Amino acid sequence: MRDPLTPPSDYLDHAAARRIVGGVLLTMLLAALDQVMVATALPTIAASLGDVDNMSWVVTANLHARPRRRRSTASSRTFTAAAA
Repeated sequence: MRDPLTPPSDYLDHAAARRIVGGVLLTMLLAALDQVMVATALPTIAASLGDVDNMSWVVTANLHARPRRRRSTASSRTFTAAAA
């Protein structure tokens, strides 16, 4: 039987885990900055198109142009099990 205080050998080392967390945080920061810049520029974009009254179409087009996030089957199974 394995000693419960020693981690298994297949765990990531500390440096690899830090790189993964840093990459995820950087991705989230860039996505948030992108959203802030686009949300600020949307009225200007609608005005340059000459139709501020239909700015909702510009917002909808922006949302449809963004790539969709695909949930993995593991996370959707966890969500379904938690909801039940």
